[in-house]
Amino acid sequence: MKRAVWKREYEIGVEKVDQEHMRLVKLCRAMADAILVDKDEAVMGQVLAALKLYTEEHFRDEEVELERLKSPLARRMKIAHARLEAQLHLIIDGFGKRPHTQTLDDLLGWLETELLPHFTGMDMSAFLATPEGRKAHVRRLYSVA
Repeated sequence: MKRAVWKREYEIGVEKVDQEHMRLVKLCRAMADAILVDKDEAVMGQVLAALKLYTEEHFRDEEVELERLKSPLARRMKIAHARLEAQLHLIIDGFGKRPHTQTLDDLLGWLETELLPHFTGMDMSAFLATPEGRKAHVRRLYSVA
């Protein structure tokens, strides 16, 4: 089974964004843990609600920051975020209508094939397209692990 594990390679160098990304991964892991230890369905629902809310908040925060930095990719980021949110909503909407293990597989699949590549691809590109983002990335590259 896939695991929701944070790796330093997902960092883009903008501390606030990296912290939020890490929290998203932790929320996915919390859902996995809740399903694997067969927590009450209400608890699982609360974790999914928290994941949905935090994902939406994070995307808005990131969009505001990219606008502030005048990233040329800010508009494309909004479109990418809308697509990711729609995918997550489909997974969450299916909760309780199919086995919990299917929700877990779908959620971890989304994390692995959509969200993490978004962090290291689109997010990285959008922030590197700005002077401030490039400086933050360079600081991250030369920091001690």
